[in-house]
Amino acid sequence: MTIQTIESYASQALSCSQQMFLLAEQQEWDALGKLESERNLLLQSLFSHPSLPMMLAKIADTLRYIIEIDQKTISLGKQARNILKNEMDMLKQGKKAVDAYLQNTA
Repeated sequence: MTIQTIESYASQALSCSQQMFLLAEQQEWDALGKLESERNLLLQSLFSHPSLPMMLAKIADTLRYIIEIDQKTISLGKQARNILKNEMDMLKQGKKAVDAYLQNTA
């Protein structure tokens, strides 16, 4: 494997991260999960490459950008999770109210 391979892995991982963020903005969680699996393979290949220590300084900015995008994506995921949790809590409250009403009318 060549040094260009390391740069290619980093570049492809960055591209995947950017696409994942766009999918998170669109709340396309299934597609995001599939893309994350692909990106994971790229990152595993990158970090297991024997020449990585020599190239780390050259790809450091790309790796930092991947981390920055990941933090934004994670934030969107947490927001969506909290919204879903609140909706589920409201549904549970509604179900309890219906159950109580039905018990009182029986």
